[in-house]
Amino acid sequence: MIIAITNLKGGVGKTTVSINLAVSFALRGKSVCLVDLDEGQRSASMWSGNRAEAGHEPHIEVVIKNEKQLFKDVAEYKKKFDVVLIDGVPTLEDVQGRIIWASDILIVPLSPSELDYRSFEEFLETYEKLKNSREMEGRKIEAYALMNRVVKANMSKVIEKALGHYDTIPTLKTKLGQRTAYVETISEGLGAMEWKDDKAKAEIEALTNEIETIIKKF
Repeated sequence: MIIAITNLKGGVGKTTVSINLAVSFALRGKSVCLVDLDEGQRSASMWSGNRAEAGHEPHIEVVIKNEKQLFKDVAEYKKKFDVVLIDGVPTLEDVQGRIIWASDILIVPLSPSELDYRSFEEFLETYEKLKNSREMEGRKIEAYALMNRVVKANMSKVIEKALGHYDTIPTLKTKLGQRTAYVETISEGLGAMEWKDDKAKAEIEALTNEIETIIKKF
């Protein structure tokens, strides 16, 4: 299964979500490949280096790719791994199109801000066009919004309510909070499921459960 964590906007937590899902699936006995597309930051690759240096298990394969190699390469990874996660890059519509075209499931994280909501609307336009083309070829794809870095604020409730109007990209029930655990684990090469914050663990476990339910539809 190929799962892309992507959005047109930067700073929404794509790498954090990607890393934590990779660890969570690996701890469940799945073979996992994490594809790092962000040529500028390479955050997933740096995290992988920290993990390897510390000798943490289970092993998670992290590969660096650019969008031009994406479709062909992830199809090969899908044959070798149970789960292929694409850590998407905030970039232009044509690159997002390549990510959408290569994936089975899209997770679109956004934090509770008006800027994130506007970028989500732009992403939705691209997704709807390509979804129709894929379905005409008999290739199923599903996308879901993920509320990330949620705090108890009115803006969170406003954004969640607005997202509820979109049937094409429903919102996942699981929400991820603004937690230091998601920051501290990066430098250690770990995921929240391997950390000491029980609330963060519960969030990632719930998110993984929800995605596994979606996978079973395919």
